[in-house]
Amino acid sequence: MIETNIHLIKGGTAFCLNTRLAQIRSQDKSPDIFEKACSILAKRYGLAAVSASVANEHQLLVASSSSVPALQLSGDDWLAEVVDNGNGPRLLFSIPENQSIMAQLVERSSIIAIRRQAKLWNLESNRIWYETTPFAESEDISAFRRYHFSVIPIDNLGLGLVIHISTAFFTNRTVADYFCKNDGTSSQKDWRKRFEFLSQRQKEQKGTLLYNTSKSKHKCYFEEFLYEVTCDTTGSFRIKGESYASLFDYYQKTNAPFTKSDSVARVSFPGISRPVPVAARALRLRVMNDALPISLKQADKIAPTARHQFIHSFFQKTIEPAVQQYKIDFETKFWKPDVKNNYRFPLPALRFAAGKILNPPKGSTIHEYQRYYRQRCTLLSKFGCFHVPISMNRHFKVVLPKSLSETLQKRFAVDLESRISCWIKKSCEVELVPYHDITEAITKLQKEASPGLATIIFDNTEPETYFNLSYELKNWRIKRVLCPTLERKYHALIAAEKNCNSSDDKPPKGVRDWQGFIDLVALDVLQQLGCVPWTFAEDLNYEAQLAIDVGADRRFFALSLLICRCHDRQLPFWIDTIVLPKPDHKNETINEEILRDAIVKLFKRIPSYASTKIRSLLVLRDGRKCGNELVGIRAAQAELARLGCLQLDAKLDIVDFHKNSNKDIRFWELLDSQNANNVIDGSGLFLTSKVVLIANTGAATLRQGTADPIMLVASDDQTNMTVVAQDVVAATQLNFSSPKVAQRLPLTLKRTDDELKARAAQEIRRIK
Repeated sequence: MIETNIHLIKGGTAFCLNTRLAQIRSQDKSPDIFEKACSILAKRYGLAAVSASVANEHQLLVASSSSVPALQLSGDDWLAEVVDNGNGPRLLFSIPENQSIMAQLVERSSIIAIRRQAKLWNLESNRIWYETTPFAESEDISAFRRYHFSVIPIDNLGLGLVIHISTAFFTNRTVADYFCKNDGTSSQKDWRKRFEFLSQRQKEQKGTLLYNTSKSKHKCYFEEFLYEVTCDTTGSFRIKGESYASLFDYYQKTNAPFTKSDSVARVSFPGISRPVPVAARALRLRVMNDALPISLKQADKIAPTARHQFIHSFFQKTIEPAVQQYKIDFETKFWKPDVKNNYRFPLPALRFAAGKILNPPKGSTIHEYQRYYRQRCTLLSKFGCFHVPISMNRHFKVVLPKSLSETLQKRFAVDLESRISCWIKKSCEVELVPYHDITEAITKLQKEASPGLATIIFDNTEPETYFNLSYELKNWRIKRVLCPTLERKYHALIAAEKNCNSSDDKPPKGVRDWQGFIDLVALDVLQQLGCVPWTFAEDLNYEAQLAIDVGADRRFFALSLLICRCHDRQLPFWIDTIVLPKPDHKNETINEEILRDAIVKLFKRIPSYASTKIRSLLVLRDGRKCGNELVGIRAAQAELARLGCLQLDAKLDIVDFHKNSNKDIRFWELLDSQNANNVIDGSGLFLTSKVVLIANTGAATLRQGTADPIMLVASDDQTNMTVVAQDVVAATQLNFSSPKVAQRLPLTLKRTDDELKARAAQEIRRIK
């Protein structure tokens, strides 16, 4: 039985809300003013409010039967007044147009109740709240439980409260502790170096901080530590239109517990145009997962049984008592969806060379799914890649530091060459390129007459090396391998071979680990060479998939086009990705004309021998479409039809692809009242006819934590989300880089993800 982290509201589809209207009188009626009014009503009076259009006028809709208190609001250059405007509409869940607003009002009411009753603190969002004490500590890092709250509408059931649990890490030392003495001692230098590592400043990141004034907590970003400066010697400055003689003067007037002699750091806050000084003793560093010590690496992995128990206990002890005073009652037990909401999307049959087919799992057992994944490498070794380019350059380089032993270098090169030759069923040649330092390695490759493919082994003690390689060798296809990883795997291999007993049924762990390591490196090299390890044995619902993705810093966007047509001998499989600059860095949206031209540009790269027009196209937009992107996509469709790339009547469906459920929904297989397991790979959950969650990773290969589903949202009511989801699940099985385990993303979005990260690395190095 499937269980979710959702508690349904009592009343179901008959649930209703009484509302009150409030007007905002102001010359400036921007969305920010309405949100500020909602925030003040929540904090001061405990009233949940949203902005809405009622009777052709933009007003506040307040979850209340009583008059809304009058409010005076002001900013640096604006004034506003909130006044009661009488009874609002009685919202009924049975009316579809009401469901979204009702979900917002109930969500805000629940958060107000939690803020007033629970002993929790929040930082970056009203939807995310932290426990007051850490549940684990190691070295100078503390781990805190945090809870995410949201309310969603579910077709034919009503509103549901989603409670998600996750983990956040902060230093238990303050910024002052890392920088407090500039005495030049090795100990203090080590602490400053430690801060640089934990804050990821080596990777050109600022470092996210928790600013705790004892009265409130805020998120900010580290700029610099001000040596020889104290709260009393910062000089005068202004905050929100007010002048202060010093930082200490500001703290005195705001009753913050800091002294004249406290050290100072300069930080930047969201929404404030320039960095400001704050007491370094009030700052603690937020630690990202890749900087955690080994003892905390798995602290954020919460298995389904533990997740079920944590959330259930938290709901009973904290949520239920808090929301009851607002006359909101939720079902005590988690929502267990009916069969009609569940869907197990079938995994596809896969085709290798010589027409060899890997059939999908025969049943839904974990064993059958594991067999399906394990057989890929076996069939790849026996029959070879589905496609190997005729003109592929089978000579590539392995670039290694001279500090590595010759036996290690030769073993790595020979095993890598052997594996690739086996898979492409042709001989290849590996050339060793030793170097003293990474600069010499880069210089040697730059001198080559024509860039090719290089596997580069390097030490990561200087993290900027990664960016150097990306920028200086942008014309090379590069596979990176960390030197410590290679050495660790090799030494384990040698130890295992020395102790190996020939009578053992299978190779020892060290040997298996080395073989798996070589396989993963070789698989990446294989893709860099343009090979296709396997494809689908049967046509999908859509002949092509187009993924649209914007980089994290919004400086670039990427498009990836996948064509899979088993019936087409000319072009049964083709994938290509392009990355382009995005002129507007402030917004997620892509200009519709730029997007149209980019789509057309990508389609023009389809090989000329593919004369058959595409009859159906699935467009996956990572994140939420905004602006006029739909206009750009439809304009591209018309142009592609004119150019002969698409049929005139081609089916084109556009779907939002969320790499993480934006409401933090999780679901698992309930074994009994206390125990749970991950769902099987490809399990889906329909919230509405337009919204489906899919766990592409699951019980077959997921060893830790709870499956993190992706979410698909249709852009219209005509899109059949079942067939869309089937193709998305199928495309995740093109997991060429990790054949033995499931992959969360379809190949198109994995390619855009990888390319955008590589481009970001090049850009950081260029700016530096």
